[in-house]
Amino acid sequence: MANKAGGGIANGGTPTDYVILGGSVTITNSMFANNMAQSYGGGFHNAYEGTATITNSTFAYNLAGRGGGAIYNGVYSGDDAGSSVQVNNSTITANVAAQPGGGIYNAEGSTVTLSNSVVAFNTSGDCAADDAVMTNWDGSTNLDSDGTCPDSAPMTGLDEQPGRNGGPTFTYALLDGSSATNAGDPTLCPSTDQRGAVRSAPCDIGAFEYGAELPGD
Repeated sequence: MANKAGGGIANGGTPTDYVILGGSVTITNSMFANNMAQSYGGGFHNAYEGTATITNSTFAYNLAGRGGGAIYNGVYSGDDAGSSVQVNNSTITANVAAQPGGGIYNAEGSTVTLSNSVVAFNTSGDCAADDAVMTNWDGSTNLDSDGTCPDSAPMTGLDEQPGRNGGPTFTYALLDGSSATNAGDPTLCPSTDQRGAVRSAPCDIGAFEYGAELPGD
């Protein structure tokens, strides 16, 4: 648990034992789960001109005492410049926040760009933006469960629990007939999913590719 922000990772802000000053972070093929912050960003806190790219990753069961159960993107103080996060083919679900943005909270002056991602079934709204830019990558589709994320369609057919579906990390499997299947923008699809399984074209939305063969199978 973080005393203030960034239960899993904090990027940007005042240099302390848990924050990288003005940093840049790339997160790939990872799972952030069961992290907690007393204020913002239960899974990931990005601030003070921080930049982050998140691809093929899952955020689940993270908790924030304020906003951004999974991800908070914004400023560290009123004088700081905004920050930016790009989320590609990732799954953000079952996160909890006491204030808006159980999945993602984007604060004033900052930008979140979503592409081919699932942000669904989080408390207090899947996405929330405070006078800030939250958009989708041109041509891509995102899926949520309450219509709060940009250019989103309803998410159906997502396993309720993460499982050992192959690969080194837990993932949320897609169920037969899921709205995520073959719905991704093929120009933005990574070659593999979170597990390392080869994606089809067009790929599935989120971190998991339905029916894909794992390496070595």
